[in-house]
Amino acid sequence: MVNSTEEKVIVRPCKQDSNDVVECRRIFSEGIQEQIWPGTKLLYPRYCKMAVFILPAVLALGWHSSLWIVLIYFMFCLTVAVGLYLGIKRDILRFIGFVCKTDLRNVDKFYGGKGSCLLVAECNGKVAGLVGLIQRDSSVLELKRMGVCQSFRRRGIASRLLERAVKFAEEFEYKKIALNTSSPVGAVELYQKFGFHIVDTKPLLDNVWSQDWKARDMELLL
Repeated sequence: MVNSTEEKVIVRPCKQDSNDVVECRRIFSEGIQEQIWPGTKLLYPRYCKMAVFILPAVLALGWHSSLWIVLIYFMFCLTVAVGLYLGIKRDILRFIGFVCKTDLRNVDKFYGGKGSCLLVAECNGKVAGLVGLIQRDSSVLELKRMGVCQSFRRRGIASRLLERAVKFAEEFEYKKIALNTSSPVGAVELYQKFGFHIVDTKPLLDNVWSQDWKARDMELLL
């Protein structure tokens, strides 16, 4: 790996009529898909507790009736576990499809207004990361679509993007930067390093299995 001090990183606006948009969609899609399995693992403890709670009754029924009942129960549990994974994958892929057909398709429409911008980090001539900045109102800038290509991580690129985002907000005299993230703890810690603090936490998905998969609303007062 090339030492980060030798790499040339430029943070600049995304260009609609270039390969930038394609690379932004790729980086965003890959980053979100990385959350499928970690997110599913957060759902399994709640599901397993319920399955174990029911197990004694199933064993008793199997003992008095037929052991096939126990076998069918375990097959059912396995099917539900696979279904949970596929359900999470389906929801995430739908979200990716929506984003790639809207703001990461027509950058000029969604990010071209005054006080908004889609920034990309270019490392050694390649698009390595992105962050979207959209005016929520005259005093609040919303940060979204933050992502860094896997092969360019741990090189300070996310920090460079955040630094430029904060500078952008200050240039347009925003009072606050707001964001929502379901990313791993490491990403939350990075935001906190820049002064963001958590203002609300809620389940990412609206179903009983997803109560432990949290989305965090964070903000930075300027």
